[in-house]
Amino acid sequence: MAYLEAKKGEKVVLYERNPNQEKNPKPCSGGCATTWLNYVELKPPKDVIADEVTGYDIYFEGKELVSYRGSRTILYILKRGYFERWLQQEAEKEGASVIYKAFYPSEIPDEHLVLAEGAGGFIKKSLGLDEKRKFTDFHTGVQLIGETPNVEEHVVKIYLTKYASTGYAWVFPHHLGGEVGLGVTLPHSKEAWPYLYKWMEENGIKINPVIKQTHIIPTNYPQKWRYERVTILGDDAYMTNPLTGGGIQAALYSAYFASNNRSLPLSLNLMYKLLYRMRNKFLSQPLDKSARMIKTYGMEMGKVLDKGWEKSIGTNTRSIIKTLLLS
Repeated sequence: MAYLEAKKGEKVVLYERNPNQEKNPKPCSGGCATTWLNYVELKPPKDVIADEVTGYDIYFEGKELVSYRGSRTILYILKRGYFERWLQQEAEKEGASVIYKAFYPSEIPDEHLVLAEGAGGFIKKSLGLDEKRKFTDFHTGVQLIGETPNVEEHVVKIYLTKYASTGYAWVFPHHLGGEVGLGVTLPHSKEAWPYLYKWMEENGIKINPVIKQTHIIPTNYPQKWRYERVTILGDDAYMTNPLTGGGIQAALYSAYFASNNRSLPLSLNLMYKLLYRMRNKFLSQPLDKSARMIKTYGMEMGKVLDKGWEKSIGTNTRSIIKTLLLS
């Protein structure tokens, strides 16, 4: 948002509490659909991209459900801290000022205030703008990053497993080798690390970790995000994929629409609601039924990607409806 507004010639002050994003990046898998980077006309340099994903595999307790391989990049795995530093530098080039180790204002300033604090949303709460959510609307994600023989370049792997109360674990490529993670609903957060280690042991997944991360992931529908003098973006507005959790792309497109004084497209709002319904159904039924549901969705997504990700929002919505009807 700082970059987009500064590019328009607006006076922008960015309050940054993390002075060293490269050394202490926000916990994140780094995945971002290329379609949204293209949408907001961002072209990240090669040195902030860890991998260009062209395929995915989905497993159910060790058995392959779906395997997709395409010819085009559908997802970047971004080096999160390096990407944020690059974006910040781009904003500064356009005239934005940056205040490091910032203490945030407790009152709304005369100028417009944009909040992007992540799932915690301290300032949002202090301003009385937080919407009440159930504990089960948040997940605890745990992940290890380092050298692993289980990673395949250009492919993300999703595992449906009894050890994840959210239903899934993952292995992603990473510039340090790979990342292995698992999510549980917030009430089960104490069990997250034991579950991850047990799942890795049973699936023969090994890693020599360099980084160990824990983070809270909102997995619900968005709250109101635009007020008269305040705008709330990304995870802070719960603007995430309810099925898979938070993501860089949510922050990007919320910033894009806010900067252009636009509401979210109806197709995107509909997709959120359908994904939330799909998630609730996914978590409330036996895992084997969820596996069939995800197999249907994974195959439908393959058809969407073959047609071209850049035009996929409406097609993706139709694939979600089809999945709900067939499962």
